[in-house]
Amino acid sequence: MTIRHLAAAAMAALLFTLAAPANALTDAERARLAEIEKYVNSLTTVKTRFTQIAPNGQSAKGTIYLQRPGKLRIDFDPPSQVQIITTRLWLVVYEGKNIEPQNYPLDSTPAGILVRKEIKFGGDLKVTSVATAKGVVRVRLIRARNPNQGSMTLVFGTEPLKLLGWVVADAQNQRTIVRLSDTEAGIKLSPDTFTLRGPSLSTPGVER
Repeated sequence: MTIRHLAAAAMAALLFTLAAPANALTDAERARLAEIEKYVNSLTTVKTRFTQIAPNGQSAKGTIYLQRPGKLRIDFDPPSQVQIITTRLWLVVYEGKNIEPQNYPLDSTPAGILVRKEIKFGGDLKVTSVATAKGVVRVRLIRARNPNQGSMTLVFGTEPLKLLGWVVADAQNQRTIVRLSDTEAGIKLSPDTFTLRGPSLSTPGVER
């Protein structure tokens, strides 16, 4: 599979798949969600490495830069030329200077959740399950206004509470897994990190 096909498969997996009906949450699960909600909303800036595993088992690595609200940038490591950046309404995918960028409505992707000013479970983000085992909690979400659009599972470590990654499945229930590592939170990102320049995006820095 080529880098272009891998990127296309990864972006297709970002579009939510069919979701199961939500089950009633217990008091303990609601308490855990409140704790996670508070933690997630404390993450205003993040720089983290990631490993993405596609449904066919191929993997890719890179770096994610997040500044909430509204700003996300993903750089895949070479030889991939894939770069992803958000605008106010769109998630824009660059696959090299000779390929036309692909635009996805931001609110239809997991990025639309991650860059919100406030992430709140309830309202348009409905939790279908909260599963805790061996120091890991998995929170499965659907969009309440479009419950058939699909789901996303956020994965957290519990000791201490920390975002470890997420899992998204496509319409055939094939999963794309994203695992985070070397995460830095609360850092000051350089002003040009999220500047939209297309395939020639500069390498962003972190201000110490």
